[in-house]
Amino acid sequence: MPKLIKLCVLFGLLGLCHNENRPSMLSKIFSVSLDNGVGESVRRTISSRFNRSEGIWIGERPLNLHILNLIDQPVIPGVNLNHACVMINGIVYNLVVDSFFTYEFSVEITDSDDLKSQFQWRYSGFNKYSIKKSNVEIYQKAKDLEKKKYFVIPIRDYQVNCQTMVNDLISFSTGYSQLYIYLTTLFSQGTFVF
Repeated sequence: MPKLIKLCVLFGLLGLCHNENRPSMLSKIFSVSLDNGVGESVRRTISSRFNRSEGIWIGERPLNLHILNLIDQPVIPGVNLNHACVMINGIVYNLVVDSFFTYEFSVEITDSDDLKSQFQWRYSGFNKYSIKKSNVEIYQKAKDLEKKKYFVIPIRDYQVNCQTMVNDLISFSTGYSQLYIYLTTLFSQGTFVF
């Protein structure tokens, strides 16, 4: 296991000890393997057993670029090139780039079945009781993200991409740290959402 992942797991485990609700999450997190063989089958089976209108779900689909839409596998273990969005209690939050030249984007917020059908959804491990914020508060947080600039690989606090938006909204709605969300998505999705 690479040193970075070991370090993240160590810090995640230390963070799990601070909250009484987190030990139950630990068993969910480590019950799924990182590989794309058996682990992927387990993730799909787990996701098929939950009600998609409750809890937090992460949707993925290949990017709309000619060469990249053929890639639906991790580029390196834990990293993929897919477009991601998040569904919280049945409401989809999807980052839409308005202009690559001005780095502007908007967050599409909808419960449209048409948009939901465009993504492959996986359960994040956070049920409806994990969500500590109201729909109005989550909506406002999503709209506040539009003040940032879009970058494919965001490296500053004022930059965002679809995967960082997913991470930000999950962290905000549950009250868990960014690191904890990274680790949870690594094990529940098979890739980091960053």
